[in-house]
Amino acid sequence: FAVCRELSAAFCQAGPRHDQENSFAFALADQVRAVGLPGLNIPKRFGGWGADIATTARCVELLAYGDPAITLGFNMHWGVVGFFRGMWSPAHQERFFPGVARHGHLFDGVYSETRAGVIGLADTRAVPVEGGWCVSGRKSWGTLSLVADFHTFNATITDADGELPDEHTERAVREVMLVCPADAPG
Repeated sequence: FAVCRELSAAFCQAGPRHDQENSFAFALADQVRAVGLPGLNIPKRFGGWGADIATTARCVELLAYGDPAITLGFNMHWGVVGFFRGMWSPAHQERFFPGVARHGHLFDGVYSETRAGVIGLADTRAVPVEGGWCVSGRKSWGTLSLVADFHTFNATITDADGELPDEHTERAVREVMLVCPADAPG
């Protein structure tokens, strides 16, 4: 917890200026990476700290004493890691988690849409193409997207012609969470 208390002081110092300027605290992402916090809740077998949800929540609380708004951005990363710990196969975890633990890779969360909000079915479409998906749509915002190494977002897999299913249950079954490298073209 000492790392979080120390970093909280940096959050406290930076927060008011960034609030006043309506700017993003880019330098804090470097500090978070430098102390290894992206790996907070990455399992130890991948080189992370292995924090459970209670420990992660306590770290978030300590950081938020410094600046709640800045902390919220990084909390999105830890939340996404938590989702993926429960959702991903061991192979998928092996693909991404070591980079988080060793290199400080950050995930953002790009889920909100104008019509659907955060909890409705995604209007963002993932059309099947050779080798993957052609994704199109518009999200309202992306928490931590300015410094993320990977964008995570929800989309609905369409029919081959790009159309969404008409039936609500079928559409819900086709909703997926995708990961895209931040430096990918498009």
